[in-house]
Amino acid sequence: MSRAEAAGDTLHNQHQYAASRRGTATALRAIDEAWGGGYYTVDPQAETDPEAADAAFEGDELVIDVQTHYIARHRAHAPGVEGIMWFIRSVAPDRWEGLDPAIHLDLGNYLRHIFLESETAAAVLTCTPGDDNHSILTNPEVAATRELIDRLAGTGRLIKSLEEAGIGPGGNVYAELGSTWYVLSRRPREAAHVLGKLLNAVGEDNVVWGSDSIWYGSPQPLIDAFRAFQIPEELRQRHGYPELTPRIKEKILGLNAARVYGIDPDLTRSRVTADDLSWVKAAFDEYIDTQ
Repeated sequence: MSRAEAAGDTLHNQHQYAASRRGTATALRAIDEAWGGGYYTVDPQAETDPEAADAAFEGDELVIDVQTHYIARHRAHAPGVEGIMWFIRSVAPDRWEGLDPAIHLDLGNYLRHIFLESETAAAVLTCTPGDDNHSILTNPEVAATRELIDRLAGTGRLIKSLEEAGIGPGGNVYAELGSTWYVLSRRPREAAHVLGKLLNAVGEDNVVWGSDSIWYGSPQPLIDAFRAFQIPEELRQRHGYPELTPRIKEKILGLNAARVYGIDPDLTRSRVTADDLSWVKAAFDEYIDTQ
C-alpha cells in the first residue's frame, strides 16, 4: 500500500469514527469536561465500544422534526441559495468548507440524513420565502430564513415578549429548537439556561423538536446529544429550572409535535417499526427522473 493510499484509509477511518455514535460520545464527553461536568452523561466506554455507544444513546421516544430542509438540484444556483449558504458557513465555517448545495444538500441527502441515518419518524419540510425564481423549493409561503435568523438571535427577545403579553406555560406559543440546539449543544451551560428558560416560559408541552437538517447533516447526533443532556442540579436549584426527565424529553422529541400536527404516536411507532424504507429509494428515483 502506498503512502497516499494509507493516508486515504486513515482519513476514511477518522471520518467513519467521527460520524458514528462513538464519535458523538467522544465529542460530548470532551465538551462536558471543558464546561466543568454535569451536562452530558455518557459512559466512557462509549468512546471506543460500538455496543456501549449504542447503549449510551438508546431511546424509544417518538422523534418528530418540525424544521427540515433540502435544496432542489435545479435551484442550486437560485438567488435565495446564496443566503442559505452564508448562514450555514457562518454557523460552522470549518465543517462546511467545499460544501456544494447541488451535491450535498439535495433530496437524496435529505432522505439519507433524515430517514436512514437518524431515528426521525416524521418531518416537516420547510423552505425560504420568495417566488419560484428565488426559493430553494416551491413553497414560498414559509418564511424559513427569517425563522432561522430569529432563533440564532437568542431567546431573551422571546421570553420578555411572552411576559409582556401575559402568555404563560401552556399558552398558544410554541418554542421550536431548530438551529438553537445545534449551536448551543457545544456550549452546554448556555444550552441549559436556554432550555430551562423555554420550559419555564412556555411549558413542557409547548417545546418541540427541530433540527434544521439537512443544513448540518444527519440529525442523529443532535438527537443523541439531547438524550444525554441534563440541566445540572446546581442550575436547577439556583434558577428554578426543571429536571429534564425522560418524560419531558419524550414530549420535546415528538409527543408535543404529534399533538399539534394530529399525528397518532402509537400508529406512527408501529409504522416505523415495520417500515423497510424501500420508499426512500422509490422517492429518490422519481426525483432523479424529473431532473
